[in-house]
Amino acid sequence: MEAIIRSFAQHRIAANAVMALVIIAGLIALDRINATFFPRFDLDIVNVSANWPGASAEDVQEGYAIPLEEEVFALTEVADVDTISYDDGLRLTVTLEDNVDKDDALTTIRDAVNRVPRPDGAEDPEVEFFEIPESVANVVIFGDADLTVMRQWAQTAERTLAQAGLSRVEVIGLPDESYVGRVSAADLLERGLTPQALANQIGSDNISTPAGSIGDLGIDRQLRIANEETNLLSLSNQSLSDERNTRIEDLVNLRAEYDDSQTRVRYQGVTAIELVITRGEQDDTLDMANRLQAWQVEFEESLPAGLELAVYNETWKFVQSRINIILENGLGGLLLVLIVLFVFLNHRIAFWVAAGIPVAFLGTLFFLDLNGETINQISLFGFLIALGIVVDDAIVVAEDAWAHVEAGEEPTNAAVGAAVRMFPAVLASSLTTIAAFLPLLLVTGPGGAFSKPIPIVVMMAIAASLIECFLILPGHLAHSLKKRKQRKPNIVRVKIENFVNWLRNGPVRRAAEYSVNNRMVTYTTAIALLAFSISLLVGGKLKFVFLPAIDAPQLTLAAEFADGTSPAKIEDFMADALDGLRAVEASAPRPFINEIVTFLNDGSPYSARLVIELDSSAERPLSNDEIAAQWRERVQRPDGLLSYELRSAQIGPGSTELAIQIAVDDLEQLREASNWLQNELALDGRLIEIDDDLPTGSDQWSVTLKPDAKALGLTNTDLAGQLRNLTNGVTAQTLRIDGQTQGVTVQLNGEETSTWLAVSAMPILLPNGEYRPLGAVADLSAESRIARLNRKDGQLTAVVTANIANDTLSLSEIGEELKQTLLPELEARFGVESKLGGDQEQQADFVRDVQIGTVVGLLLIFGILAWVFESWSWPLAVMSVIPFALTGALLGHWLLGLDFSILSVYGIFGLSGIIINDSIVLIRFYKELREKGWHVHEAIIEATTMRFRPVIITSLTTVSGLIPLLFESSFDAQFLIPLAAGLAFGLLYGVFLILFMVPALLTTIERWRGQHGKTLETA
Repeated sequence: MEAIIRSFAQHRIAANAVMALVIIAGLIALDRINATFFPRFDLDIVNVSANWPGASAEDVQEGYAIPLEEEVFALTEVADVDTISYDDGLRLTVTLEDNVDKDDALTTIRDAVNRVPRPDGAEDPEVEFFEIPESVANVVIFGDADLTVMRQWAQTAERTLAQAGLSRVEVIGLPDESYVGRVSAADLLERGLTPQALANQIGSDNISTPAGSIGDLGIDRQLRIANEETNLLSLSNQSLSDERNTRIEDLVNLRAEYDDSQTRVRYQGVTAIELVITRGEQDDTLDMANRLQAWQVEFEESLPAGLELAVYNETWKFVQSRINIILENGLGGLLLVLIVLFVFLNHRIAFWVAAGIPVAFLGTLFFLDLNGETINQISLFGFLIALGIVVDDAIVVAEDAWAHVEAGEEPTNAAVGAAVRMFPAVLASSLTTIAAFLPLLLVTGPGGAFSKPIPIVVMMAIAASLIECFLILPGHLAHSLKKRKQRKPNIVRVKIENFVNWLRNGPVRRAAEYSVNNRMVTYTTAIALLAFSISLLVGGKLKFVFLPAIDAPQLTLAAEFADGTSPAKIEDFMADALDGLRAVEASAPRPFINEIVTFLNDGSPYSARLVIELDSSAERPLSNDEIAAQWRERVQRPDGLLSYELRSAQIGPGSTELAIQIAVDDLEQLREASNWLQNELALDGRLIEIDDDLPTGSDQWSVTLKPDAKALGLTNTDLAGQLRNLTNGVTAQTLRIDGQTQGVTVQLNGEETSTWLAVSAMPILLPNGEYRPLGAVADLSAESRIARLNRKDGQLTAVVTANIANDTLSLSEIGEELKQTLLPELEARFGVESKLGGDQEQQADFVRDVQIGTVVGLLLIFGILAWVFESWSWPLAVMSVIPFALTGALLGHWLLGLDFSILSVYGIFGLSGIIINDSIVLIRFYKELREKGWHVHEAIIEATTMRFRPVIITSLTTVSGLIPLLFESSFDAQFLIPLAAGLAFGLLYGVFLILFMVPALLTTIERWRGQHGKTLETA
């Protein structure tokens, strides 16, 4: 290795050539690599969905969902199956076993689904991988126009967006348009027709089809039936094939109808249509944003008077903002790093050390692009963690070269010698850091998928840092140190050097002597501080959040009303709730509402939602939680309101919601258990907005065939088919108008299917050709029903959810308390199974995986250190310090009032890497001194004082790089600050660990080994 380092250091252009290649490759990668909000989630989940129009949730479950569930769950590739049966359809969420081929598993599941007989009326099921759509922005077209005009412009917007490269667009608020032929039961009876027969007549007459060919003597003529109309008006003028020659319009009212049960949107109180733009897997969020902005300018100019366009929920701005924050604070931090380096090192050396940071990061980008990664919210964390490692590697080499030049060594030899001497230590520290992060790649579930870019970035940054430190930096150091030898140090540099030497040989040496001579005091102090910091976490003073839920500048109010509530009453509640929010805004020092979007019929006719986009600037006077708390006090509950939930919008897999899953086979038992649990949680007082996922549906009319009707040959299957045709209609014809295909459905007039009396009078055709009213052939009864049924692995389930009353409470702490108290009582009282779901369930899996990974990582680290030190005992001095690195990070979170999360845990891994690095170098210096014959005590003290300057420089430069981010007040920076705080405070505390704790531990180990007076410890 020495020959390679020396050849690069002595070559006139080699170092600059490699640096240029790294910079060019990094810049190319920067241009190629996609920017996204979150990393690509590669979750082993398959979705199976199917529609069954007209079927109740119970029918769907018994007739289709359970057979599908049993067939799929029996597959060896499948770990879990979650089933949701709802009115008109079902969905299976299939979790695959670890380490199975996803594509093969998808094919196997699709084959299993196709083996299950499809019930009459059910549509073909869809089987596809689960995907988390990443929003780019929401576009609304609003104004005073009817739905026909709005539809035209929404379709134009969708088409032009696709032409602009934005093809993943979901349209909301545009009810489905259908062509319906309404007919009265009396007219059908008069002509002896059923809906099916009438539909067949319309469809068979309105055709355009070849009818053969005629001709002779080589002249052929095609015959064709040309009687196809392509619009409703022309179709209405056609005649039916009956003896009366009845025109269709005289019997059937053909018209276009809109589905009133679908979601309606209002923007700032005006009718609107929303287009949700999401990112595809290979799309770049910022590139899509540029395309969207260009499209917006052009499309707005084409809109007619009365229609306007607005864009909100611009998620791409979060991506841009967070990248800008890293860049802007990074530049500010780099300036502070340069100042620290200039204080402790020669200005030329300081420049090349600082230049190594962007060079190493550009190399990291190159490796990321090769690996198919993206620049996203989580990978930026990886760069923050890697900052200290990259800085530390460069400083270790540069400081050692500086020290040898100060001692009179020739510059080139000093630079090469420093790189050669430091290579084993830096390589070892790099390998130990990789060993620490490598097992984290094996963490499964959403938590692992969410945070996987962090270890990937750190490991790639380490690889880039090694290239920069040993192929690029030595050549630059050699050149700079030659220039330094030619110049006399100025008075400022002399004074700084004198001060550093005084500090090193005075206070630091005395403190090191004290810590070594009074080891029990050193250990007791470190243990006490660690115990105090852990007690903050255990005692709840420092809140633990498993996956951080990233607050967006948005509030949502979702309301659920009882069946039968009038639309006017729902709209009045939403208007009153909005007035309450405006009252909160009026009492604030400055306005904070930017956009207001209302969703009616939000999933059901009795659900509604308000989405409020807030001012995202740092000057906003109230936080999301403060606005929500004040708004909640002003919301009045009208009659018919079953529940409402007011929450701050969040981005990412994290949640602030408590979820408890209950499982039992009996539906009534499940409902009773859920109701009891909700009441108990409400009495607790720490939880609000308590609800479950067992919504009560509208009354169901059960139809039971009478014995007399059965005697006449009428079967339940015949009756079900006729009722379905009368209520849902029969497709008579498919028309293609304006490039779109639309079916024409024949069905009874709406008023003849809307009441009990009208339904009882619907004509039913008997096998003998007679018609009788439904009430004469069947009994009708009303009963309540469940609109949605959930199952997990073959059992009925309900999930009770709740939100914490205020952000000072710990969701994890409440969950653990419920596991010990309320859940055992629930199980004993109702005979159900229960467990915490949501983040709490993922947390248990994550902790298990991390525990396994930690053991593996520690074994790898011990093996690497033992190899480097050629000792079985010295690695213990380094590894014993690792737990104490937690102290500074926890205290930093506590002092700044920040939550502790798994991202903070990953930050501690990075912090440990820096501390291990400096500890390795210290012990290698100790080893060299022992090889020269130094006594244990003197060698330890001397190694500590010799390592003072690089330890201080490493810590101060990394902390300086993070300081601008710590004081960043913008909304978007709040997600990054906890990690920066953990690293900064951890490194400051790490100085004391390296300079005082490690020497004390090393002394204890050496005394235990009985190696006093010997030249070197033997393994």
